[in-house]
Amino acid sequence: MSSEVLVGLRRWSAGSATDAAAVELLALVADGRLIQRSCPWVQPCGRLGWFCLDAVPLTQLQGRLRGVDRHLVALVVALLTNKRVSRAGRADVEAAA
Repeated sequence: MSSEVLVGLRRWSAGSATDAAAVELLALVADGRLIQRSCPWVQPCGRLGWFCLDAVPLTQLQGRLRGVDRHLVALVVALLTNKRVSRAGRADVEAAA
C-alpha cells in the first residue's frame, strides 16, 4: 500500500462518510495492494498530493477478485455510487457516474 496515496485519498474523502468508508474498506482489500498510484481507479486530483477513487474501473475489477475481497470491492463501489449491493455481491452501477 502506498501511504502517500492513502493519505491523499483520506484528504479527498474528508467530509463524506460514504467516500471515507470506501477508502478505508479499499485499504483492507488484498492487504492494501489496491491502493497504488498505478491502479486505474486511483486518480490524481487537482490538488497536489490528493487522490480520488473512480468507481467504473473498480466495477470491472470485481470480476477478477474472489471471496471477501470481491465483496469488499462491491461494497466500495456501492458506497461511491450510492447503489445497492445485490445478493451476488455486485453493485448495480450505471455506465457513467
